Amino acid sequence: MWVDLNNRGYAVRVETLDLQDGETPLKACNQRIYDLVQMIPRGHVMTYGQIAALVADVCRGPVPAIRVGRAMAASATYAPDIPWWRVIGRVGDYGVLRKLQLRKLQYDLLAAEGIIANADGRYDLAEYLFVLPDVPE
Repeated sequence: MWVDLNNRGYAVRVETLDLQDGETPLKACNQRIYDLVQMIPRGHVMTYGQIAALVADVCRGPVPAIRVGRAMAASATYAPDIPWWRVIGRVGDYGVLRKLQLRKLQYDLLAAEGIIANADGRYDLAEYLFVLPDVPE
């Protein structure tokens, strides 16, 4: 079943949380985050908060944007192939990336996809934001 969470225009598939042997709700939550990030097409971005709103069904309630940031930080170990650089802050900035070399890497990876920051170092969300299509049931 597809639903629009919080009337924000983000349609997601809602499924019953069916944990596999040894899987925890935290792993299931992180996996949903990684699945969404994997869906972001080249040349687009999503925000931490946007993703947080989309994973509430699996994560069993509201998810703060920083939780998505933590999952992105862990992605080098648990999901090394996801395009982590396509997740940015709510105002089109780098969010919580504290290491300057990672900010530079993210800037370079986004630029290679045609996503160019403005003079303030922010990305135009009106141009680059990816919104999941509203898929009917």
